[in-house]
Amino acid sequence: MNLTHLTLCCSLLLSSHVAQAQNMLIEDLLDLSLEKLMQVRIITISKTEEVLSHSPGVMTVITAKEIAQFGANSLYEVIERATSVYTPGAYANAQNQISLRGDLSTIYDNHVLLLINGRPFRDSMTGGNNFPIYSAFPVGIIERVEVVRGPGSVLYGSNAYAGVINVITKAETNTRIAVKAGSFNAKATEASTMFDQGDLKLVAGLKTFKEDGWRLEAKDEAGKPGSTLFGEDNMGAYVNAQYRNVTLSAFLAKSTENRWGTVPVWEGREKLVKMDRALIDLGYEHKFSDTWRTQLNATLNYAFVDSNYTKTDLLELYSNDTLVEMTHFVDSGKWKWLFGGVANLMSGHMKQYDSNHKLLSALIAENRKTWYSGYVQGDYQLSDALRLVLGGQVIKAEQVDSKWVPRLGVVYQISSQTGMKALYGQAYRSAFQVETAVNATTLKGNPALAPETVATLDLQLFHNTKDYQLSATYFQSEQQNLITRIPSANTAVSLQDIYVNRGEMSFQGLELQSQFVPTSRLLINASLTYQTNESEGKEDFSMVPNWMGKLGISYEFDKGSSIGLFNNWFSDGHDVAMKYPNTKHVNPEPDTYNLMTLNLNLNLKRWTGLPITLDTYVYNVLDEDIYAPEFGRSRINSLPAKQSRGIYVGFQYKFD
Repeated sequence: MNLTHLTLCCSLLLSSHVAQAQNMLIEDLLDLSLEKLMQVRIITISKTEEVLSHSPGVMTVITAKEIAQFGANSLYEVIERATSVYTPGAYANAQNQISLRGDLSTIYDNHVLLLINGRPFRDSMTGGNNFPIYSAFPVGIIERVEVVRGPGSVLYGSNAYAGVINVITKAETNTRIAVKAGSFNAKATEASTMFDQGDLKLVAGLKTFKEDGWRLEAKDEAGKPGSTLFGEDNMGAYVNAQYRNVTLSAFLAKSTENRWGTVPVWEGREKLVKMDRALIDLGYEHKFSDTWRTQLNATLNYAFVDSNYTKTDLLELYSNDTLVEMTHFVDSGKWKWLFGGVANLMSGHMKQYDSNHKLLSALIAENRKTWYSGYVQGDYQLSDALRLVLGGQVIKAEQVDSKWVPRLGVVYQISSQTGMKALYGQAYRSAFQVETAVNATTLKGNPALAPETVATLDLQLFHNTKDYQLSATYFQSEQQNLITRIPSANTAVSLQDIYVNRGEMSFQGLELQSQFVPTSRLLINASLTYQTNESEGKEDFSMVPNWMGKLGISYEFDKGSSIGLFNNWFSDGHDVAMKYPNTKHVNPEPDTYNLMTLNLNLNLKRWTGLPITLDTYVYNVLDEDIYAPEFGRSRINSLPAKQSRGIYVGFQYKFD
């Protein structure tokens, strides 16, 4: 083990963003029974506060308690513990793909919409260069992560295709710092603080994480062996300020990661991708009456990428998008309405430069586009036991006909502890600029691409008591006009892929999810997913493992001292040759694997008299060699997907 890792860790003392939980400190929340935890309100599914068990959606909530007790070096590691989540990695970016329910199509993360406190974080060029967010977001300021499975386009628009991930930050915190050192010459810092004076409240967090990285060794598309370090250097800063009815949130991430390349071919040169991502949101809420309030947001999304393109050339990708949204919430007794509209102004380019930064070509010319959408949702409480939801959204992208996507839901409370949900929703995704306009050596866009659509049916039965919660969900999805990349028909350009609409794809599966608290000190999380998919008459076309099993056990043996063990188990990945017959089997096949983590928190106050905690975190405890299908270009069968065992040790100090 190479111990050199630093983390300035800030864990904000937990207070819910929800009105009913605004004044709860994290110590109070961690002592709640599961029955009360189930009443903590969530916001993602309907853009408004509601109890999870009564909401018209299927969701996993990862709380601050779970993050603290199971540990994590990044947001990516937190999310991969959620039900039905698969994180395969890719040659271009190692921590950029979130697959939900077996849906995995491109190296860009554009089927899952990422939100920060409900505000969309995406780029109009690719729709999914999200690795700086996953790697650099300060984990210690997260109150909870809400992972919604199923379409969310009715309320959130493009990217909310297979699901929505909402990262909700804490509203209150003590000043807290931490440092860690660990394997691969890793160094990290994390810190947080709060200012609360009169009408002004400010919460801020900072994270840095740097490591030389794990060594990826594999054969490339020519069958040539090689290796590279998958190192990273991340900095993330977050601030949320609130003054009366005005909020200002900002997150800046700067990340540098090693990559195999724009294609998995060894070229004898280290490949780096540097990316800046920023989100700035200005929000204002006005309450007209006890039944009507309006929320107005102006959200800026910024992305800048600078990476090696060939041995001598550089690639620059830039997008600057502004989203203006107004939402009205009306509560008239049994009826609750929300309706609003969005204008999304997008601009950007992709350019190629030589080593002296001389412009060689514009792979995507400077462009400006505007997308519009309007949405409405009605929520009717027919009785104490029965809730009905009906909604829809109209989306209009440039050069594409407008599209209506509906949402229907029925939530029935059979008893005080048992209920069922029947949900139907559609989603819609227009092609992004890299898919329609790029013209590069390795990739060519297609301006004639039709939008992707998906329709999903969810049937869920749930049962909650003060000690445990259980749910069983059957899902079925039908996708059409899928946008994917295939080898170009131009044989003179052997490395070039082209984007096309490639038919239909159907998914179905079963999700079992549970949480069990047999004592106030012991927490058990478990989930099991089976999914299968079919396209072009071929089963398991997405190559995602059919089975996913997740089990976490944590025990708090003293105040602030705990041990947590979490295991992600996946069955075999599927053969890429089923999708592309000319695939070369040059690397180990993607077999069944266990990705296990171990976390130990030890409160040293009784020995030192100081509020210091010793943290020890182990990733990939079993040191398994983990391979995933090479789903991006699919010319080779697999690539290494995860690092070998890593051990990280550090200290946290909380100021009173």
